[in-house]
Formats: sequence, structure tokens, C-alpha cells
Amino acid sequence: MPDTVINTVQSHLFSFLWKNKKDKIKRNVAFQPLSEGGLNFTNFRVMVKSLRLAWISRLLSNSNDNWKAIPNFYFEKYGGLLFLLKCNYNTANLDKNLPLFYRELLDYFQELNNNSKDNNSDLILWNNKK
Repeated sequence: MPDTVINTVQSHLFSFLWKNKKDKIKRNVAFQPLSEGGLNFTNFRVMVKSLRLAWISRLLSNSNDNWKAIPNFYFEKYGGLLFLLKCNYNTANLDKNLPLFYRELLDYFQELNNNSKDNNSDLILWNNKK
């Protein structure tokens, strides 16, 4: 989903919350839980990323569903999804025919992975952007 769409939806959600008036508190505070002084308001950007990342578990499940043939076709060029997720890839270097859905899935996974890892010693050299 393009950033412009995400920003537009998030802006409309805040306009609805504040009845088309100026925000009463910072948006980052609104996303915080009630126990931390926030409004527990939905962060649409995070929701989009989490829904996209949920597809990874579906794609890696052991079931032999027919719909997996399409994503497997695209990921086989790089050793399969499981192998690719272990690599330090750059989606800009991947095949231009890779659908945007899968490209965003890989970008979001890499963003999540980079935030949770501080050590690159366990990365595979193949598909490594460095």
C-alpha cells in the first residue's frame, strides 16, 4: 500500500476522532495504551505492516495449498521464501517482475528484522546487500 494512501487514511481517522478540528494531543501519544496516557488509537501504518507480515506464516506453513504456487514461483528464483528471509537482501536488487505485494512483505520483514537484530554474524552471504 503506498505511503500516500496510508497517510490519507490515518489523516481521515484523526479528522474523525477530533471532529475535523486541530489535534488535541500529539499523534504518537494517541497511539499509546490508556495505561500510559494515550488513547489506544489505531496506528494504520502499523496495522498495514502487521497484516502484510501475517502472510509469512501462511506462506511458510506445511500445507500444500494451490494458491501458494504463485508466490513460490517468484521466491524460488532466490532460493525460496524461507531462505530469502535469512538473507540480508535489498528489494531494489530483486527481480522487477516481483509483485508489489511480495516486495512490501519483504521490506516490512527486513524492517522488523533490522529493529530486532544487533548482530549480523548469522546472515547468509547469498542475496546479501553488503
